[in-house]
Amino acid sequence: MGAVTDYASRKMLQSLFIPDAHSYIAEFDGNTWSGDFYVALAKTAPILGTGAASLSEPTASSYARAKYGIGSSYWQVINHSAVANTRSIYFNAPAEDWGIISGWALCTALTDGEVIAHGALDPVRIIKGSIVNIHANGLVISVVS
Repeated sequence: MGAVTDYASRKMLQSLFIPDAHSYIAEFDGNTWSGDFYVALAKTAPILGTGAASLSEPTASSYARAKYGIGSSYWQVINHSAVANTRSIYFNAPAEDWGIISGWALCTALTDGEVIAHGALDPVRIIKGSIVNIHANGLVISVVS
């Protein structure tokens, strides 16, 4: 299970208590939400306080964070204090080995940005030609530990 970061906690509090002075990650046009998160894979599971620029992401040229949406068609509440992804998250096919992956981070940008949440994965070696994805309900993010 993943946990939200201090950045995400601050954004949630601001959106609840000072929405008039808050900048939102997504935008709502009256019908749908627009905006994206980017899922990063990490060689070591991020710890509290890890920034996006400090993630131990694969350095292979074929690696890139996977874009994933915001809104109810992408996320569902699974209990009173957690959400999970509703769709599989697919990464580019590795053109070379990426090494052992044991963590993930949900970021605000394709590179750098802010970390919204992070967590551990069962370690897996990603080799050239693999299909790399995180299945639906594979990212569970909790606001309490």
